[in-house]
Amino acid sequence: MTHTIKDAAIRSGLTDHTIRYYEKEGLLNSIPRDSQGRRAFGEAELDWLGYLNCLRMTGMPIAVMRQIAELQARGDSTIPERRHILETYRQDLVEKLDQIHSALDRLDHKIAWYSRKEQEATNFRTFPD
Repeated sequence: MTHTIKDAAIRSGLTDHTIRYYEKEGLLNSIPRDSQGRRAFGEAELDWLGYLNCLRMTGMPIAVMRQIAELQARGDSTIPERRHILETYRQDLVEKLDQIHSALDRLDHKIAWYSRKEQEATNFRTFPD
């Protein structure tokens, strides 16, 4: 069974505009066309779109995604290279997550401090002179 670009967009979590952009950028290798020239997405293409969506959600640049797509198109002999790219990018993400967690902890601390100050001000105003 094949799917239209609209169906593929819904199933992958991408927009049809993004799918066309990814195709233009070389991230989608030869999407088959139906007899009327429309893109016909099969399960393999839908899986690939889901993978691209995952990579993009991590903030991975299009250039790195293109590199992975080009390696993917060359076949299984490139698995070690693809794994290395993902491992390197994963380490970068872990470091960014650590920074985000640290910033979140600091924000939580400041929010709690503001809440205490507001409560103290409210308590002070409610006591009679």
